[in-house]
Amino acid sequence: MDLKLLLAVSSLHFLALVSPGPDFVLTVRNALQFGRNMGFATAVGFGMGIALHVSYAVGGVAILIHKFPQIFEFVKILGALYLIWLGLSTLWAIRNPKAVHEVVAEKKVQEQTLMTGLRQGFLTNILNPKATLFTLGLFTSIIPPETNLPTLIACGVNMSVLTVLWFMVVSVLFSTKNVRMGYLTAERGINFVFAMFFLFAGTMIILK
Repeated sequence: MDLKLLLAVSSLHFLALVSPGPDFVLTVRNALQFGRNMGFATAVGFGMGIALHVSYAVGGVAILIHKFPQIFEFVKILGALYLIWLGLSTLWAIRNPKAVHEVVAEKKVQEQTLMTGLRQGFLTNILNPKATLFTLGLFTSIIPPETNLPTLIACGVNMSVLTVLWFMVVSVLFSTKNVRMGYLTAERGINFVFAMFFLFAGTMIILK
């Protein structure tokens, strides 16, 4: 196993993780609205998405995407539409905040809500064109083609674990009592900012 390569890939991936984007905003929104466990579920969804990206990169699908760019364009449009849907659903929550307050008051998140967080995290990540390009870039330019399978697997597992751990840390930070109480005092305005971010990000992806 090439430990130097593993460290290089992990470092690059972590730098990409800490750069604010749709994954970060979704984690913050879910942690603020529904609490730490919801943020954790979202983080696990991101990790699953990274695992899928790595799987198709290692499996040679990257070559197929390079050969048929229409595939990437299709995924990009799906991702943009999903971000727009997240934005619209957040705007809808501003008009109908009752469900959110009920969850906060009960101090727990129902299983269905946790599954929603998992699904949102997974879909946001796999449909994020930047995540797709980043993973393809790593496995087609940074990682040599002669790299052995154990090292490739280690890189993929490490990327997934780093993703989950980072966004769990974000969830803990934004689900503390004081932060959430502050959020509730300005809930409508903050949710509006989240909605505008998702709508803007989705629109920009379509226009590019």
